[in-house]
Amino acid sequence: MKEAGCLVLYQVGTVAAARAAEAAGADILITQGIEAGGHVHGRTGAFSLAGEILRDARVPVVVSGGIADGGGLVHLRIQEWSGDQVLQCPLWQVANMPSS
Repeated sequence: MKEAGCLVLYQVGTVAAARAAEAAGADILITQGIEAGGHVHGRTGAFSLAGEILRDARVPVVVSGGIADGGGLVHLRIQEWSGDQVLQCPLWQVANMPSS
């Protein structure tokens, strides 16, 4: 797929999975915290997991889950993660997406 010019986004739930995905050529890592519910890849909260992965990641990281209200956004800002390293999706974009 990469040979065709596609970006590879890989969802991970552990640091080991993140390292393996990056070694395999993932362009973006999506961290999934335990808050996601359902078929979860790991056993760590979204912010803890993202913090661990960001220590070594050489690609952008998307934090999935863990942000359910303004308190989650405040916690995200307190982490002082680089905007160049952590991709953020403003809530208004999600709330105002047209339905298909």
